[in-house]
Amino acid sequence: MIDAVYVGNLDESTTDAELESLFVRFAPVKSVRIIRDLSTGKSKGFGFVKLADKKQMKLAAKELNAVKLKGKLLQVSSAMEKKL
Repeated sequence: MIDAVYVGNLDESTTDAELESLFVRFAPVKSVRIIRDLSTGKSKGFGFVKLADKKQMKLAAKELNAVKLKGKLLQVSSAMEKKL
């Protein structure tokens, strides 16, 4: 089952709010998490977005893949739940 949407190739200055504004047109956004380096706090260039509607998450991944944000083409795909 799709747990979140993976968003890669982010510009290091991209904020959570900017990512949320891209996804909110598909469904209410439950969470946005840009992954950051623990020692420097700089963005690692990817993150995850969760929407309230899982069907809309799949549509968002399809529609937003290769969309340009801050001069970079986003890599967007469905992220699966990680099993430990």
